[in-house]
Amino acid sequence: MPKVKLSHSHRLEIASLYRQNWKISAIVRYLSNQHGIDVNWSTVRNIILKYKSGDLFADPNSDFIKFRKVTDGDIFNNIIFTDECTVQLHDNKVVIYRLRDQVAQPIPQPKHPFKLHVWGGISRRGTTRLLIFDGILRSDFFVDKILRQTLLPFIQDVYPDKHRFQQDNDPKHRSILSKNFMKSNNINWWECWPSESPDLNPIEMVWNMLKRRLAKKDLKTKEDLETALEDFWTTDLTVECCNRFIDHLYKVVPTVMIVQGRATADLPRKIFPERSLGKSIDYFNSKLKEPLLRQKIANLLPN
Repeated sequence: MPKVKLSHSHRLEIASLYRQNWKISAIVRYLSNQHGIDVNWSTVRNIILKYKSGDLFADPNSDFIKFRKVTDGDIFNNIIFTDECTVQLHDNKVVIYRLRDQVAQPIPQPKHPFKLHVWGGISRRGTTRLLIFDGILRSDFFVDKILRQTLLPFIQDVYPDKHRFQQDNDPKHRSILSKNFMKSNNINWWECWPSESPDLNPIEMVWNMLKRRLAKKDLKTKEDLETALEDFWTTDLTVECCNRFIDHLYKVVPTVMIVQGRATADLPRKIFPERSLGKSIDYFNSKLKEPLLRQKIANLLPN
């Protein structure tokens, strides 16, 4: 049987079988019987060793691998991380205790709670202005209200030297209208962002913090909600807070590679419990070579 080069999916399958406690000799037989692939014992062993080192054999052509190469050694000093978020009134959850046999009393809730949308950005040097709006976000609104009236003044005032503008791959962000405006106004759009990758944007942590703070407030009107949003953005979200969220990327980028772009949840903190302050992506990548951490990762990942 001729030797066949193992594909990306075959390498992942070997890792999966190993996690199910298959012996190397059994994996070799399985590949031969099920896929007609002739590999020797040492080849499978080497793949398992790479898996145990924290390298889950990411497809070299994937957006995440390209992103890792771009960000190697990056400290994100001049990046403006941006995103939109939706918040609503009456979103605070209440815990009510009752006896086992007691009937739960329904709590009236509005059928259509009032919602607001926000757009904002964070950077090492602080936040952009928070734009609050309702209705549907269209390309013309995005260009005029967000790019022209909100982002551009921030770049001119805070990053006159050099900047990178990060946003996700929403069609409105990539429209011809948006691209033309960014090009004509020298907005350096950082286009290397992988699709479906919210974990890589530290502003997601901002939205999580924002919603938790809002849930603790008794907000009854649109004006209450707008005031709470502005208070959070101007008071709670300090430069130090922004930097702490951005530093967390040092852990997230290596973790995203380990889980092949899937949601990382709290894995970065479980794998790397130490603080990110003063560290780097290279530092946490080097930690992945430690034998004890390899075993820890293998135990944390699902079978």
